[in-house]
Amino acid sequence: MFLGDVSISSTGDTLAVATGPGFGTCYLLDTGYSTIKPVGGYVLPVIKLAVLTPYLAIVGLAGAVTVYIAVKKKHID
Repeated sequence: MFLGDVSISSTGDTLAVATGPGFGTCYLLDTGYSTIKPVGGYVLPVIKLAVLTPYLAIVGLAGAVTVYIAVKKKHID
């Protein structure tokens, strides 16, 4: 078996290797290298109460409706 062709991607993260007569066997290897860099921006802390407020309102509304229906059914019986 001989090494027929070797190529590396333009980003350097994959290595392609072809071996054997007529390049019958091919391997695609991950080099573990990446040139991708994060895009700029800011990391800010999240105000958890502001994120949860809409969900808390929905839960509160569902609870109020449940209590209203339960009280109404109790008065009907």
